[in-house]
Amino acid sequence: MESTEWTRRVKGIKDLMSLMKDDNNVHPTEVVDKLCERINDSNSKVSIFALQSVESLLHREEVISHAPVWAGLAVPPLIQNLAANNTSVRRAANSAMDSLLQSTHPSILLPHVSNIVSYSNSRVKISALSQLNALVRKMADKKSQQSNTLLTKHAVPVTIKLLDESKNELRRENVKLFRTLHRALGDSLLDQTWKLNSRQKKTIAEIVGKNQKRKSTDCVAARLRLPRHTGDR
Repeated sequence: MESTEWTRRVKGIKDLMSLMKDDNNVHPTEVVDKLCERINDSNSKVSIFALQSVESLLHREEVISHAPVWAGLAVPPLIQNLAANNTSVRRAANSAMDSLLQSTHPSILLPHVSNIVSYSNSRVKISALSQLNALVRKMADKKSQQSNTLLTKHAVPVTIKLLDESKNELRRENVKLFRTLHRALGDSLLDQTWKLNSRQKKTIAEIVGKNQKRKSTDCVAARLRLPRHTGDR
């Protein structure tokens, strides 16, 4: 898999997949680690084949059962390639990421996706925000205290940090995330914003107020300890 010839690197991936199939002593984490090294291969054919191989592993129970161990290895290259310049690579990454979201408990993925949003460039950040929003929706459906605790710990700091984002696409994605979090956490989300400045609180009042027909922006502003009518500029 380290050959200078791309065809040999593809063969190395095939050999690795065969080894895992035939040898029960091969640990899934080791296989995922090796595959992830090739996801960012300089040759798109190798990258696509590695992505497809990762996706095939996600249908195997013995692999999914070790997700807490290898998730930190797999999530970064998968999300990075959602923003790849090559269309075929992006398509393969999207397919693999969809399989990961379907097969793996969202609480396992949440910390890793949140970190990518926080520390990636703008192009990757947009893709990561979309994936984070999908995870929050899945966790919100569970309506458990454990889910709410994890969302508060990992996702809430991310959306608050992006309130001042100036890039339109990033701002739109973050508005979606904030609204999803508000549906999941209710007004307890607003209670965590007391340290923010008045401009940030006005932004939140607009985001949440416009998203709730049952509550006026004035009600949200009161929760945030803002003057009334902060939703109007």
